[in-house]
Amino acid sequence: MGLSFKALHASDSLSRNTLRWSKALTTLCNPGEGVLVGEWTYPSAMAAMYPVSVTPVPVALDSEGIRSDDLNKVLSEWDHVDRGMPRPHVLYIVPVGQNPTGAVRSSLSFLFFLELTGVLADYGS
Repeated sequence: MGLSFKALHASDSLSRNTLRWSKALTTLCNPGEGVLVGEWTYPSAMAAMYPVSVTPVPVALDSEGIRSDDLNKVLSEWDHVDRGMPRPHVLYIVPVGQNPTGAVRSSLSFLFFLELTGVLADYGS
């Protein structure tokens, strides 16, 4: 009986995370918009975007996660006509234990987040 409860509990926890992410998507995005994600992103997080008509927009990763230089490139070269949607204003990021790569930001992550904030501010995100 205890094993069934643990399995049910783990499954319920996973479902709640996906539900919370889905609610965040519907709160932050309109149908037809995009969300910036690492080129390798947790499949469940990506799958949650499709029912609400939100498109994942990949950004290159390095050994520590999303690369700010590629994020800047994606945003600066954005053409809403070619892409068929406005420039994304939501970024899905996992700074510790990025799934599925396992990337973890170094102790200099504070500097990365300052740089990231600057990149996003340049584009009104």
